[in-house]
Amino acid sequence: MALSLIYDGLDWNGSDYHVDHIIPRSRAERRVLMGMGLPEHRIKEITAAVDRLGNLQLLPSQENLEKNDLPFEAWITSRNVAYREQHLIDDTPDLWTVTALPEFVRHRDRLIRQKLLSLTVQEAA
Repeated sequence: MALSLIYDGLDWNGSDYHVDHIIPRSRAERRVLMGMGLPEHRIKEITAAVDRLGNLQLLPSQENLEKNDLPFEAWITSRNVAYREQHLIDDTPDLWTVTALPEFVRHRDRLIRQKLLSLTVQEAA
């Protein structure tokens, strides 16, 4: 439900949307992170962030299937600035990797919070 509030102008009639993990869950699995040689505390931070709202977005079903589990940093570079703005994804490539997932989520959580607060201010006016 929270995701539906942050997207302006989605066509809910006849369109099928998926909840997508921006940084794919498969890339944040413990065994994958261990293979990267990350310290245990960092692995715990990353795995704790993977299912947070800040790592979720709504995508049309076909786009989500095409994205699948591509590395986010590879996939997002094929999208333009307007796309990133629509999905509240900061234009900071350093945050687009699985190793930066906790920071990515914190930053995007802030953007989501700002968006939701702007909606409540608009309704109050």
